[in-house]
Amino acid sequence: MIVSNNFTIRKLNESDIDLIYTLCQSNPDYYLYLNEILTKEMILDDLHCVPKGFSKENKYFVGYFMRMN
Repeated sequence: MIVSNNFTIRKLNESDIDLIYTLCQSNPDYYLYLNEILTKEMILDDLHCVPKGFSKENKYFVGYFMRMN
């Protein structure tokens, strides 16, 4: 299924931690508001934590990557 001609869309995983971390660093006010310090470990925890009653298969992160044609 083609969703966009301008973006590649894929599920993110642990191998994308550095990419996610770099993106998160671009919004430091968010972490100041939460009174938290951004770490790669925090992102890894976010990738795996799920609410009670749900399984890890119910949670995923999606990345939209602009195609450079």
